[in-house]
Amino acid sequence: MKKKLSFVFALSLCFVLVGCSYTQRDVIYSGDFVYCIYEDNCISIVGLTEKGKREETLIFPDIIDGYMVKYYGMSLNGFRFDSRKSGHIIIENAKKVYFTYTSMGDSIGKYESSKILYNPTKNVDSLDIYISGKIGKPTYYFIYDDAIDILDEKDAIDVKIHVSKYAYDTEANEEKLDEKVIERLEIANVEYYKIPTDDYPFFVDDVDGGIIEINAPTPYLEGYEFVDWYKDEELTQKWDFENDIVPAKNYDSDGNYIYEPTKLFAKWKEI
Repeated sequence: MKKKLSFVFALSLCFVLVGCSYTQRDVIYSGDFVYCIYEDNCISIVGLTEKGKREETLIFPDIIDGYMVKYYGMSLNGFRFDSRKSGHIIIENAKKVYFTYTSMGDSIGKYESSKILYNPTKNVDSLDIYISGKIGKPTYYFIYDDAIDILDEKDAIDVKIHVSKYAYDTEANEEKLDEKVIERLEIANVEYYKIPTDDYPFFVDDVDGGIIEINAPTPYLEGYEFVDWYKDEELTQKWDFENDIVPAKNYDSDGNYIYEPTKLFAKWKEI
């Protein structure tokens, strides 16, 4: 009987150790983000590293360490990657947060139990959110649910949500967008496209005259290697990030912004 119990205990201990090593091996800290390997070389961002927690500008990328970003906010549970369990990403110090429109589509907060939450520290007095894809999901899971009400109560943080012209025109009047979100929407004047025919840009920024200071993350396109960003769809004029200037914004007599975009297009080399 004792031998049987010893065998069961040893087997259980081995099972636990294997499980722990599996979890440690697949929870990876890289740059600003903590991620888990999911399937088919895809990952889920499940948190921020200590470095990421301190950053005032946070950019959620398309690809990390060669893995495609498929989800935000899902976590490992025991021996398996459990999409039903929460993996909240807490943002505290960022004053600018950028979301790319990933190669996997708009997968922010796929499950209701997993959210990107904003809990600002005292040194944050403004928040600019840049959403390249659909407005609905990111705003719902990032600020739409709880954080907007918290920010309104504090009445100390100026929140702006920068979106593409296409997203603004097609989604701003949808019923799922709260008035608190709509009144914060602004049309971004710098748009990056993986492919010229895409409806949603891969990345957006807002620059009122001057050079582009934020480096867009490297995009991913299966079967191709990214070369650089170009000014024209024919890919003949490379954008010079050190010298090229985004024009200053213009407004009409009523103070309404006149949309004059600066569009950049990705050049690819077939692998």
